[in-house]
Amino acid sequence: GLLRGVSFISMSISKRQVRTAAWDGQIKQCVSPALQNDLLERMKECGWFDDVEKNQALCFGALPFWLNSTLEGLPPDLIPPAMKQRQPLFDHMLVNIYQPGEGLCQHVDLLRFEDGILSVSLDSACVMTFVHVDSADKVEVLLEPGDVLFMHSEARYEWSHGIPARLADVWQGREVPRGRRVSITLRRMCASGWNLEDNETINAPIRPGPPS
Repeated sequence: GLLRGVSFISMSISKRQVRTAAWDGQIKQCVSPALQNDLLERMKECGWFDDVEKNQALCFGALPFWLNSTLEGLPPDLIPPAMKQRQPLFDHMLVNIYQPGEGLCQHVDLLRFEDGILSVSLDSACVMTFVHVDSADKVEVLLEPGDVLFMHSEARYEWSHGIPARLADVWQGREVPRGRRVSITLRRMCASGWNLEDNETINAPIRPGPPS
């Protein structure tokens, strides 16, 4: 098959883990380059980013069939059993394109989304920052192409996440330059979440990169 296992970070963490610098939920393996390329080609075929000025695409309701291989290849214990019973599991897809130097504003996803947020990283690596909303404890996680990030419970509600706007990250003493990065985020809307008010947004904005 296309999957040789999934590189994922199951974000169910505690203050104790942060303070002891433990990150027991992180498992670094590898999503096959073939599957990553397939996802990128499928998005290209959709024509979402034919306009080079566009950096975001949204899909509501039934999600593209070509996501099935990614979801079916997830580790069986990544998503809690009760959550896996939802029909559909996800009904909202957000695709973001980050150019080198761009970031993501620190935020906690809005309550119009249910628990359980899954994100797939493609094309380039970056360091994502998590900050506890009360204690201000901070954790940094390196997301590489093929990594899958699943946030639920405390990690979804009590930790903000964001990506600093910079051209390169420093990870364990080495510089990690950023290239063009694509992220696919899957969420499920609450029943009341479909009623959007005028001028209301459901996504954190991409942060522009530093002046060149």
